[in-house]
Amino acid sequence: MKKNIYPCINIEGRMVEAVDFYSSIFNDFKIVNKNPYSIDVDIDGERILFLNGGPSNELNPTCSIIILSDSKEEINALWNKLITGGQELMALDSYGWNELYGWLIDKYGVSWQIYLEAKDKISQKYIPNIMFVGENCGKVKDAINFYTTLFPNSKFNGIFEYQAEDGDTVGLIKHCEFSLDSFLIMMNESSYPHKFSLNDSFSIVVECDSQEEIDKYWDALISDGGEEVMCGWLVDKFGISWQIVPKILLEYLNNPDTAAKAGQAFMNMKKLIIKEIVDEVNK
Repeated sequence: MKKNIYPCINIEGRMVEAVDFYSSIFNDFKIVNKNPYSIDVDIDGERILFLNGGPSNELNPTCSIIILSDSKEEINALWNKLITGGQELMALDSYGWNELYGWLIDKYGVSWQIYLEAKDKISQKYIPNIMFVGENCGKVKDAINFYTTLFPNSKFNGIFEYQAEDGDTVGLIKHCEFSLDSFLIMMNESSYPHKFSLNDSFSIVVECDSQEEIDKYWDALISDGGEEVMCGWLVDKFGISWQIVPKILLEYLNNPDTAAKAGQAFMNMKKLIIKEIVDEVNK
């Protein structure tokens, strides 16, 4: 089933090169749609959108893609390929909480965490993980309550807090899982003095069927300190970037006959207005 919520990763100027790299790594890799602005890919049935510009901030470890696998052989193969030219954050090894786990940043700046997991516990193989640091540290529970109230078919799956032996502030969130409209997301927080924070290099795309749906998500996500950006982008009160987009815009952008007009229309907007985009395309 095609999901209407999925992660977007900006690799400015190197999108095509990066997608070629990932296509050589992941076995079940398909390009779903491709246009000058983005490449929409399917990896083992999960969508990731790669962007070719727009945001100017660099990727950092606050946002990762979790890979779950029940195969040690697959984990080792993925690690050895993704680490090429990249940086190790946590060695691929056995830990008290997981038999085989590793965390790395690849040569394009994308952060990956690879876990060994039982096959019957894997409902989504590729999962975005968002880490709250700095001023956001301590707000994960508030964020989960906010998002699961806003989005339909949402579910809170579980939460684990740091204990004394974990090396972080006791009571903060070590790991949690929740789903928005059947799309699984993980979160954690860290009280360490990190030199990075959430930015717009990583965002969450929400595809909408109607203007009413766009208005609902847009208005809620910019409330209480959120910020409108441009081209359907916004930053919510927790610092997470979102793209709230109508499905028809993506159809236009992926059609060579309508891409230019559609691009011209949405580039001049903050919240996207379907009627204005359609009118511009039909001129």
